[in-house]
Amino acid sequence: MRFLLLVLLAGPPSVSVALEPVHLVADVENHEFPVFSVRPSAVIHDLRPHPEMADNNWRYEGLTQASLELQQSLEQTPDRCVVGSIFLRLQQEVRVPQWRPPEEPSAEMRDRWQRARDALLAHEQTHVAYSMEAAELLKATLESMPGDRDCETLQRAIERSYRRSLARLSLRHAMFDARTRHGDLEDL
Repeated sequence: MRFLLLVLLAGPPSVSVALEPVHLVADVENHEFPVFSVRPSAVIHDLRPHPEMADNNWRYEGLTQASLELQQSLEQTPDRCVVGSIFLRLQQEVRVPQWRPPEEPSAEMRDRWQRARDALLAHEQTHVAYSMEAAELLKATLESMPGDRDCETLQRAIERSYRRSLARLSLRHAMFDARTRHGDLEDL
């Protein structure tokens, strides 16, 4: 699991007095990459890193990449600073192998591949769910955040909540991958 972080902090737009809710948009794209071998050891080889591959994202059996973008605007009122708007965008991309053997494999090999691929898909969907849960929790945390006397203090509090959320999520992904051996296709 690779987790990419993007933070965009926008300057204050036109002032509105009311505290707006946090808007969350989440997108998931699913992609497949081909695996052509028939023998179990060769299939495993096809899934491992290859130096000739320029795209390092293809080096895992399955891969979920996520980015969480934060945009915020703060408003200074006469007595305190409040959140004018916060926008969170969670983008996830899931890549998994699609078996395209050059010759007809045995029924046993097809069954083994399907079981392994199903397990891998479940593994990657768990990463997707963890990221979505983290985005929803961050949304709730930011919506409940009180205003402050000055915008600089409030902005630091928002950024601190954001960084903590990402750190917890990164740890959760790492612990899951360690526990499941990155969803390895062990039974091939």
